[in-house]
Amino acid sequence: WRDWSSDVCSSDLFDMETFKNSENFLVPYCICFNIKKNFFNFYYEDDLNIIEKSIEFIFNNIKKDIIFYIHNIQFDGVIIIDFLSKKNYIFDVLLKNNNIYYIKIIKEKKIIIFKCSYKILPYSLKKISRDFNTLSKMIFPYKFSSYSNLNYIGNIPDSIYFNSENDY
Repeated sequence: WRDWSSDVCSSDLFDMETFKNSENFLVPYCICFNIKKNFFNFYYEDDLNIIEKSIEFIFNNIKKDIIFYIHNIQFDGVIIIDFLSKKNYIFDVLLKNNNIYYIKIIKEKKIIIFKCSYKILPYSLKKISRDFNTLSKMIFPYKFSSYSNLNYIGNIPDSIYFNSENDY
């Protein structure tokens, strides 16, 4: 276990992956984030809200405010706002021209802020990782994501499940 306390606000990363359920709603099945180079993830379980679990985990383990960057918050942010609006969280959202710039969640004098990194660096994550010589996001068959494939073990899915033939 590591103490994340700091005199300054940290800046870290947050990402969510989803699948469409039988009612065609997006359901988060994986949430990953890092805090001061410590990586955490929460995976889908029936009757468990992993958005709530991850947010509560963060609040329970920070002493100061924290900022997470989400690349293109338009997708993950809508899912987070939907969750927050159904629960007893105090939150604020900066919207401008139907664009989410940040989501701020307040609990017991602690604050979690999700900001849009795409608004700062309007490039693909692949280009950013190449240009800044950093690790890149893993290639993944996003179109393969479904409830029935959550625990898939087998061959690499067909190329139609990837974003491009090049990714495959």
